[in-house]
Amino acid sequence: METSSRRPRLRCTRWPTILLLLALSPCASAQDKPGAAGLAEQLVNNFRALILLHEAHPHKLSRQDSALGQHLFHQNRMLAAALVELATGSPASCSELLQKAADEPLWKDVDRLALGGTVSELALRLPPGNPCAQGVDQARRQLSTVRAHYDREFTASLGASHGAAPPRPEWSAYLAFLRSLPTRPAQPLPEPPSPIDDPALRELAGEGERDEWTHADLPHLRLLLTFDDGPHPLHTPRVLDILKRYGIKAVFFQVGQNLGTLGADGTPALREPSLVRRMLDEGHVIANHTYTHALLPHLDEVRLSDEIDRTEALLVAAAGDRPGHGALFRPPYGARNDLVLAEVTARGLRSVLWNIDSRDWADPIPRSIVTRVVEEALHEGRGIVLLHDIHPRTVEALPILLDELLRRGFRFARYAEGRLVND
Repeated sequence: METSSRRPRLRCTRWPTILLLLALSPCASAQDKPGAAGLAEQLVNNFRALILLHEAHPHKLSRQDSALGQHLFHQNRMLAAALVELATGSPASCSELLQKAADEPLWKDVDRLALGGTVSELALRLPPGNPCAQGVDQARRQLSTVRAHYDREFTASLGASHGAAPPRPEWSAYLAFLRSLPTRPAQPLPEPPSPIDDPALRELAGEGERDEWTHADLPHLRLLLTFDDGPHPLHTPRVLDILKRYGIKAVFFQVGQNLGTLGADGTPALREPSLVRRMLDEGHVIANHTYTHALLPHLDEVRLSDEIDRTEALLVAAAGDRPGHGALFRPPYGARNDLVLAEVTARGLRSVLWNIDSRDWADPIPRSIVTRVVEEALHEGRGIVLLHDIHPRTVEALPILLDELLRRGFRFARYAEGRLVND
């Protein structure tokens, strides 16, 4: 199958430094304030940087800015995981986090949405009798109220815009607050390794580049839905419920460490086997998104191979004899170079990017996510949509998005038996 577009290979990606200067403070860093409060502050600072990046490019992010923004988001996922571990292991830390979320005077209400993932994970992990469980439930309700408030403001702004920039006074006031804060320099990302000089690997990389999909060979008004970073024990089932209701199939690019672990002898231990089985039984495809969501151009060949191979082993174990384990690979952040393309191609995998970015990794407002995807889909005419099945805001946006896309005449492709099928 021919690709419909060709992208230059990222031979030695030099990341722009603008994003790396967006770590906002007046707050101290997590290193200055160890513990739950310090981690929460760093998480909010990163969230603010993401919002500024997102708002600075309202129409289209460059591939590099998108990669950097997703990298910052992934740092927040690691911070959130650390917070969850701390709070589940220590009632005092859990109380410290909840108090910070409720009472921090330097935070605006939007800032608190940065803790949505942490609070959702705590709700899953804490047993009903835990001293913090009631506080976590209250925090979830408060965050839901904040998100709904700004969602309503965005929806109202669409009706009042008359073709101009939608008026969002409260959101605009939050952005003005962020822009008034001082910035502090952050350490730039290290340069990736030099390009490979092995002729055989270069040939494989060229083959991988030619076969790489950005929007594949989809016909006009046809979309392929893709979801990254799962599986998530709470949000992925809700996404599956919605897709089942609409009869739409998707590709789920799985992070290996969310799938499970491999023992020293290579024996897989799956975390959510029934959830993965449900994906396959309902006609979806699972595919490789590396084991730790690493920035692949910065890895040597040994570490790169480990990222790919561990996840493939877990995908094979999860799929068993069911169809639906697609020979597809998505590099985290869309970042790849010759070595990445060569290693992916050598394993018989096809690299899959996207041309319609929901930015659900940066935008906390569901209605805004919907509007962005619809506008990009209309502009592109067809393509591969990037979503994430790890956010409550994505779950909220998804049925509204599907209704709107169907109303605009879009239909959905599926991936089966090594090819795209346009039913």
